[in-house]
Amino acid sequence: MMIDVAQLEQLGEAIDGGLVLGTPDGQVLAASPRARALLDLPPGAGRGRVAAQLSGALYPLAGPDAAPLASPLGRAPLDEDVACRVHDGRQRRLRCSARALGSPEGRLIALTLREIPPPPPLAEPLALDPEIRRLQQLRDEILSIASHELKNPLTVILGYGAMLAGAPEVRAQPRLARAAEAVRQQSQRMRRLVDQLLDFSRLGLGRLTLQRAPFDLAAQALAFPAL
Repeated sequence: MMIDVAQLEQLGEAIDGGLVLGTPDGQVLAASPRARALLDLPPGAGRGRVAAQLSGALYPLAGPDAAPLASPLGRAPLDEDVACRVHDGRQRRLRCSARALGSPEGRLIALTLREIPPPPPLAEPLALDPEIRRLQQLRDEILSIASHELKNPLTVILGYGAMLAGAPEVRAQPRLARAAEAVRQQSQRMRRLVDQLLDFSRLGLGRLTLQRAPFDLAAQALAFPAL
């Protein structure tokens, strides 16, 4: 099969990637310079070296220690992200797309290679001004004090609310029973809010201690009505 190398290079530039033409058995018929560069090969590398690189230097992204993948030429149609090991031990992330093309001589595979850009680096945390840091610490301390001051009277209200809600004299009168139950429920709600404020202040002051415990996710999900 006669391949016009100039047209191949122009097509490779048009798709903004590397282009390889080959057969399903892994034979390489032509490869653009960009494809050779992405596969960590010199511009003048022969077709045999390109085929060897396609069948021996591509690995799954999630498994750098896994066995190399089979040549993408033999797995068309294909759209897959892979890692290509380069000479300095690093990995180059590539997007491989292989498609079968009709040709008079038989089946022809067109493989495009595009480099996946690395994720942007994490921004360095900005150093806080000492005055801002002091104000944040003051805020957390005020939240901690306020939460403790709210928690004490809420405990009393919650206790008496529970006593009233459970008293036979109150339960015998529907209006009083509803009022006592409302006091109990709203006191519990306020208690949860105060606990959250306390956790927030402890987190800011570096005093939050996590307590691990078993959690039944299925039971919690079933406790909510279907949306």
